[in-house]
Amino acid sequence: MKTLTLAIFLLLSFGSLSQEIISEKNFDDKLNDDIVLIEFYAEWNKSNCVDLSIFKDVKTYMVNIDNSPYLKTTYKIVSVPTIIIFYNKEVVEK
Repeated sequence: MKTLTLAIFLLLSFGSLSQEIISEKNFDDKLNDDIVLIEFYAEWNKSNCVDLSIFKDVKTYMVNIDNSPYLKTTYKIVSVPTIIIFYNKEVVEK
């Protein structure tokens, strides 16, 4: 039920924020907000990236999996794009 509530909140929160590309170095620092959306992408498949900037009041970031092998393994990214929703630094949906 918590995931459904979060999903509804996210769908209703349209606005504009730009997506910042982050790396393994600053990944943990970027999870400090309550709700964070991270899109894992690959440069070779950039045409399939998702525009997460439509979400208002939600921080959105992008991680290039080719430059972040630790994060790719940790979050078991097997295809791109993959979007993970974090709430209080915990994965709530992938």
